[in-house]
Amino acid sequence: MALAKLFKVDAIDWDKQMVIGIMTGGGRGDAGNLTFKSFQIEGKSLTVHYKGPGYPDHTCASNSSLALIPRFDGKVKFVCDNHPMKEREKEDK
Repeated sequence: MALAKLFKVDAIDWDKQMVIGIMTGGGRGDAGNLTFKSFQIEGKSLTVHYKGPGYPDHTCASNSSLALIPRFDGKVKFVCDNHPMKEREKEDK
């Protein structure tokens, strides 16, 4: 019930919906913004793209976010679009 109130809905239909969450950091300092950017389904995989708090000092911040989305029964992968390693991977290609 509390989770439904958080999403401002009367109830969550767990047969048709699911909640995903992301959490970053260690709990000190300014968390910055943590936002979902996109949800992409390819076959049996759901890729959740999100923007994390500012780098490189992300280890000193704590932040979390939840999203209510249509139910997906496959593999879920989380990708931080502004993580320094992701930028390095782009440059190597």
